[in-house]
Amino acid sequence: MNNNMMQIQREAKYKSARTSLIIILAASVINIFSIAFADSYFLFSSYFTTLLAALGATLYVETGSMALFVVFALLALVSLVPYLLCFIFSKKHPGWMIAALVLFSLDTLLLLLDFVAALLIGDFGMIIDMAFHVYALVCLAIAVKHGMASRKTPQPENVPAAPLVATEGEAPAEGVGEEVAVSTRRIYLHRKNALTGFALQYNCYIDGVQIDVLKNGNTVGITTSSAAHEVGIMAPGGEIAVSIAIPADEADHHYSVRLKSGAFQAKLIVEEIPDPNAQ
Repeated sequence: MNNNMMQIQREAKYKSARTSLIIILAASVINIFSIAFADSYFLFSSYFTTLLAALGATLYVETGSMALFVVFALLALVSLVPYLLCFIFSKKHPGWMIAALVLFSLDTLLLLLDFVAALLIGDFGMIIDMAFHVYALVCLAIAVKHGMASRKTPQPENVPAAPLVATEGEAPAEGVGEEVAVSTRRIYLHRKNALTGFALQYNCYIDGVQIDVLKNGNTVGITTSSAAHEVGIMAPGGEIAVSIAIPADEADHHYSVRLKSGAFQAKLIVEEIPDPNAQ
């Protein structure tokens, strides 16, 4: 897999992991109101925020003062502002994800202290809370990893679009500047109808430039020059990806694309096949 596809995959993984932050934020906001009206809470959320809301609810029950609950509910909302800022600015600046990771690490430490205290008195009710918190922490760590890796990857100064690329039914585009390829050929990606991963749509790339989407049971046809190219296929999220080295020739090429699921991971299997329409 060349640098173009690796960069695209990192960015997709970063975007996918970054969504964990907005989920934490949304769940935490919901918790403030659910504690007041339903006496329950979401696990995938900020523990400190939940504590503030729970403290406000406790004071309301003990004193009957709604003002106290409102004050602590507002403090709980304010405690989420740093997470909101991290989410907003991390879109273009991965360093903000480090700040989010530090904040949630401190939040996890607070939960860990209560978790250990509960274990010491024989209370195992916080095990699920701890497990979800660790999972959220791992998601944020993954976002930091891929975000910083994308930042360090050198970007080429001039990356032209793949020459003479066109999807099925479209005319080939002209090359860069006045240069036009002398000969062209077709690259076909065939995906049979399959139950496994039927809802996934694979993004298709030529030399790092996205050109089409391959759906279940469909075929993508690409017109490109006779030069060597790299075709990349990637599922949303970037966890499942594969690249194909297309040789420099004038022959058409056909490839079957299928998803193979395993116990711990799934991967795309791409195999060159004869022309399915050949007699």
